[in-house]
This record gives sequence, structure tokens and C-alpha cells, in this order.
Amino acid sequence: MPAIIRRSRNPAFQFVTTHFPLSRSTARITTFGQPIVPRFCTTAPGANPWRSMCDWQARITAAQTQINTFGTVLDAFEVDNGYYPRGRGGLEDLVVQPRDTLNWRGPYVKHIPLDPWGNPYIYECPGKHNPSSYDLMSMGPDGREGTDDDITNWQQPS
Repeated sequence: MPAIIRRSRNPAFQFVTTHFPLSRSTARITTFGQPIVPRFCTTAPGANPWRSMCDWQARITAAQTQINTFGTVLDAFEVDNGYYPRGRGGLEDLVVQPRDTLNWRGPYVKHIPLDPWGNPYIYECPGKHNPSSYDLMSMGPDGREGTDDDITNWQQPS
């Protein structure tokens, strides 16, 4: 008698169940396969898996997302107070009320996170690149300011 193969209908939990006839009873073997999910990132041959392209791209995306989130929070601060937090340490004004504010409705965030590489975000108000608002950046993977891998809230020259 041939084996009977069944496949899961849910592609996220793809598995194969096989029935083999054994004497009067039936043995059941279930083998879980890899979920059917497209892979967009791969590890380069010989590279450390912890430093894969997926990890690198995920960190860049996380930094971009955090900068966009900071933008929303900073805009809320500006609507409430009429100005953006000032200076390089201005992000702390999102957590702790500054002395000179009357309409502060914070804390706007619970804490100021570090970028995905463990470095603080660099905030300046008024900004050199955005003089009417602020500049916000992550120093990127190399941890140095002013290099090509910086992630910013302004358009960098190509």
C-alpha cells in the first residue's frame, strides 16, 4: 500500500504527514518543513551570521523608523509649546518638562532610545540642514558623524 501524503492548507505552517501501513496499525510520522516565506536577505558566504545583510538592513530600517517617530513626537511638542526643543540635548525635553514651558503635555515618550548601534541620536535645533525646524540623525553603523552611512531627517547629497 502506498504512503498517503497530506499537506497543511496554511502555508505558514507547512508540514507533511505520512501514513505507512505497519501490520494492523498505522504509524504516523510528521515532519515539519520550513515555512513558505519569501527570503529577501541572505548571509554572504563565509560571513558571520550575526552580521548578515538582514541584520544590517533591519538596523537601518529601525533607525529610519525611530527618526520618523521622533518627528511625530517633536511635532506634537511644537504644537503644544510653539517651538521645538532647543539644543543638542533637546530630546530630553520630550521626557522631562523644561523650565520655560507652559503648555507642556508630556511626557511625550517614556525614554529616549539609543540608535540600533547603541549610540545616542544627534539632535540640533535650529538645524543646519533644516533651519526652520531641527536636524536629527543617527551616526549609522560606523558610529561616526558626517560619513556616508549616517541616517538623517534631511536629504543628503548623493
